[in-house]
Amino acid sequence: MNFATLAILFVGVLVSITSYVASADEYDKFRAEYEQFNVSNQRQFQQFKDANDAAYVKWLGEQWRSYERFAGLVRDTVPKPAKAPSVANEKAITRSPDQIPNTAAKPAAALPSGGNLNIVKSGIEGSQIARAGPISSRSQIKQKKTGHPSAVVSPAAANVDFFSQSLYLPVLAVTLGTIHSERDIVLGWTALAQSNYQPVLSNIKQRRDELHLSDWGVLQLIQHQAKGLFINRNHQQLYRWFMLNKLGYRVSAGMDKHRLVLLFASEQTVYGQSFFQLQGQRFYVLDKERSGALQLPSKPYPAALRAVNLRFGNSLTTSTNIESRTLTVKGRTYSIDSLASRNDYFDSYPQLDLKHYFDAPVSAVTDASLREQLLPELKGKTQMQQVNWLLNWVQLGFVYKLDHEQFGGENYLHPEESFRFPGNDCEDRSFLFSWLVRELVGLSVIGISYPGHVATAVAFDPKMAPRQGKPFYHKGRAYWVADPTYIGAKAGRIMPQYRKVAPTVL
Repeated sequence: MNFATLAILFVGVLVSITSYVASADEYDKFRAEYEQFNVSNQRQFQQFKDANDAAYVKWLGEQWRSYERFAGLVRDTVPKPAKAPSVANEKAITRSPDQIPNTAAKPAAALPSGGNLNIVKSGIEGSQIARAGPISSRSQIKQKKTGHPSAVVSPAAANVDFFSQSLYLPVLAVTLGTIHSERDIVLGWTALAQSNYQPVLSNIKQRRDELHLSDWGVLQLIQHQAKGLFINRNHQQLYRWFMLNKLGYRVSAGMDKHRLVLLFASEQTVYGQSFFQLQGQRFYVLDKERSGALQLPSKPYPAALRAVNLRFGNSLTTSTNIESRTLTVKGRTYSIDSLASRNDYFDSYPQLDLKHYFDAPVSAVTDASLREQLLPELKGKTQMQQVNWLLNWVQLGFVYKLDHEQFGGENYLHPEESFRFPGNDCEDRSFLFSWLVRELVGLSVIGISYPGHVATAVAFDPKMAPRQGKPFYHKGRAYWVADPTYIGAKAGRIMPQYRKVAPTVL
């Protein structure tokens, strides 16, 4: 390829990318000519829809370097109890007031840098999960491998399955060449930037507003759309990167050999996911895939200033595909409904600080199902009796199962997800119990942690306070420990190994 052709490329006329094959010598010429290219003349970039693209394409042609990968953060390195302890298995203990520290809890310290299953037995007293499809665990979700054709032209339209809802989405008509190097990325980004992407971008914004999608929902929508547009994985990744940058998200990408890996900046700390440090900020690997060091552009897209907000406040609701979980507690059965689409959505979610799960809302379907079946059980009971009844319901309704046994690694469950999987552990029980007490009893509940364990604490009305135990104080209010993992324990009773340990408020 001669210099004249390259000059035409950089003034904005998109040449046939699919037929471009460069030798090492030609690539050196490409770089040399790129460095001589004068970006100050705006007429040379008239085919770019956005001036940011002209500057970024130039930057992509020049500024790549290797970045080290950091292992995912671990919130707590202390092992959890192997089995849920039970009051019945310990001798009665009479505690003096000095056995429980009376101290204001400190905020959590920042950490450094399947097959088809229709009925699953669960629960200490017996429970079932009934659903009309395959149940998947996070450890079982794998990316489908695709081939690497030299070029793929996207179809004119696509009907995308987005968490059980069929969405008709306009697509971007663009031709992308093989992406095996940084140079290929420059060419691919140029093709996308000079395409008619604005109508597609407008439609994504419209769908975001119609479906009330959170930031993570938008990321998932574009991922589903990309899979419908392109067979080649690198083409999918490049499209996602481009569109998310156009939406303002601080997303970058790098090359791991011939594989394009997406990274994202988050407003919240993400655990268990490897990351890279770019300009003093953590960029997490987006698709939970393994990678080594990456060749990355040293600057993100100039208009991509927004870190992804992963809070659960505005979560997905796309369909009414209901799945039910049957719990049997002390001879009584309860059938709790949840939305399969939301559970699938939460299954894709990164792992966050625990405080976000304690604040997480549940769907209207699950809310109504819990209120309909549990509020009659609480009627006529005192405040203390209501809390203890709910505590016992969570203690006995689920099998205690460690995450590494069920998922192959740490995995916090959104409160609704406890009604999908066969078992849960201390964090998951605490998230659910916290919601139940806050919503059904109306009391303030906080999450607390000990080394290797998570529980809750409840602020009772002074005249209703537990007779056992001693409160600790947080923001001027007295809170009593309520542990949904400690089988048979009522509010105020603490596991023996934590009775002299000050809890940390989450």
